[in-house]
Formats: sequence, structure tokens, C-alpha cells
Amino acid sequence: MKRFLEFLSPDRATRIAFLSFLAASPAYYICRSKHFCMAGHLQHSDDYTPLAYLTDALWVIGFLCSIILAFRSDVTFRYVFVFALGVTFLCIADPNSIGGLLQIPVHVALGLFAVACLLGWIP
Repeated sequence: MKRFLEFLSPDRATRIAFLSFLAASPAYYICRSKHFCMAGHLQHSDDYTPLAYLTDALWVIGFLCSIILAFRSDVTFRYVFVFALGVTFLCIADPNSIGGLLQIPVHVALGLFAVACLLGWIP
């Protein structure tokens, strides 16, 4: 375990967390636009290919990895990132709630924060 924690330094955890977030974001938007309707998530399951389930798995795994690894990072506002991403992750269940309406602006802000951290603009 000690070797793993040495390998996963706070700097490396920061890069992996934000890269996994940025890599999973397109799959998240594909999920929201292609197979999420007023009835809910994947309610018309006969219309979906395995690719729909693959995109779901990609963004869920990417977001969870981002949340877990952001705790290990040493970025200044990492807890704000974790909280906002967690709320975004949980609010997909009800897109008509206030959390559902704020998902896209919050997600864009998180993306800008991730890019700024990767570029070293936020210590």
C-alpha cells in the first residue's frame, strides 16, 4: 500500500482526476442528449444499442475516479470540485429539479476548473 501511495502522489492524482473528468464529460453529454427523456433514464430500452450502456459506464467510472482521486490531490479548491461533481452526478436522476437545471453550467465551470488546474493556473 505504501508503494501505491508513493506512486499516486498528490500531483499525479490531480492530473489523473481532472483528465478522467474531462475524458468522461463527452460520454455524460451523450447520455443526457441521446437516451434520457422525460420518462427517465433508458426508459425505452428496446431502442438502445450496447453503445448506450458503454457511454453510461464510461462517464460513471470517469466521474467516480475523479471524485476519489480529487481527495488525494493537493489542489486548493478540491473539496468544492468533489462536492459539485457529486451533486452533478446525483442530480441526473431528476433532470427537472433545480439541480437538473444547474447541471450544465456547473459542469462547464468544473471543466474550466479542471483545465486551469492541469495548466497550473490554480495551485
